[in-house]
Amino acid sequence: MEKKALYNLSYGVFMLSTRSGEKVNGCITNTCMQVANDPVRIAISVLNSNYTCDLIKESGIFALSLLDVECSFETIKHFGFQSGRDVDKMKDLTLPVDQNNIPYMGYQACAVISGKVLEQQDLGTHTLFIAEVTDAKLLNENAPLTYADYQNRVKPKKKEIPQDKKIVGWRCKICNYVYEKVGAKRKTVMRYRSALPQNKIFGWDDVRPLGTSHYLLMHSMIYRTELLWECGLKLPEHTFYVDNLVAFIPLASVQSMYYLDVNLYRYFIGRADQSVSESVMIERMDQQIRVNKLMIDYMGQVKNLHRNQRGYMRHMLIMIMTVSSIFLIQAKTDECFEKKKELWRYLKVNDRADYGKIRVSLLGRLCNLPGKGGRQVSVTGYKVVQKIYGFN
Repeated sequence: MEKKALYNLSYGVFMLSTRSGEKVNGCITNTCMQVANDPVRIAISVLNSNYTCDLIKESGIFALSLLDVECSFETIKHFGFQSGRDVDKMKDLTLPVDQNNIPYMGYQACAVISGKVLEQQDLGTHTLFIAEVTDAKLLNENAPLTYADYQNRVKPKKKEIPQDKKIVGWRCKICNYVYEKVGAKRKTVMRYRSALPQNKIFGWDDVRPLGTSHYLLMHSMIYRTELLWECGLKLPEHTFYVDNLVAFIPLASVQSMYYLDVNLYRYFIGRADQSVSESVMIERMDQQIRVNKLMIDYMGQVKNLHRNQRGYMRHMLIMIMTVSSIFLIQAKTDECFEKKKELWRYLKVNDRADYGKIRVSLLGRLCNLPGKGGRQVSVTGYKVVQKIYGFN
């Protein structure tokens, strides 16, 4: 199937907002159509991973602002390039509200439609909402912004790097790191000799699979600054464990690497108050899950990866899924058991291409053994590996 053919379908660009109690959020969407005239019905499609989607499912109401041709990229970026789980998008904005007290765009929008959900259908990555139009009003005489116009005119073009500024040589340098655990006599060195060539710049065709216990961490990777600019890395604020995103997201832009077989980074662990200690991680599992889901989202969207490149990134995701799962099991609460199940469901919905391989991997099977006995086996297996390698 030529997916590019679907790009010729016509879409608008909308700011979809909603309210559930005191929780208010908005996001950018491009799918809305009128499906009936009497009574007036519309259908909207919303990405399941969007916070706005969760709130609409809770409240059953929304306001759809039809953005116009004067809409700026900054407006679209504000509502579409960050999550309401991380920031309050409505803070410091003075917006009008509709009959349901839902804020809508009072500027850069030509109309607003208020809706009440009648039916919803889970489509996998998205949910389709069929809604009754409870109110609608024109805001100005400007033409509505189309998705094609957004892509061709509003969205900034990628800046070409001048030829004399293009990077020649490695884009990512990989080194060994050492687990320096408090009180441990033996220090474990994590090396990559069996997987990566030495003493030369190499590409993805030259690498071999990493062992189950080895994966790339921020401790072992040095990215060129230009690469971080190019990939547009943006980290959620006030969140622990984002080092996983620093290692993960830029790797999709790496084509050339160099392995330096040197113990460059010494990772001091074992202190009770460390962010990676078991007790602290269990307390901050919501932040670990947030980072985990951002990795899933990125993996589900990134295209045109070399098969080995995707394999390395999948291996990183397997390890983070394992860490999240084991600590949720160790919390020993029904709520955390359900959060673990929900995390794996999230992976299945948002990264179908990798879900199967992750789920049937050794660690994927270990994390999902059924029942209380299965959970005990999962934790015991993790403890054995922890003792061997000396990590927290």
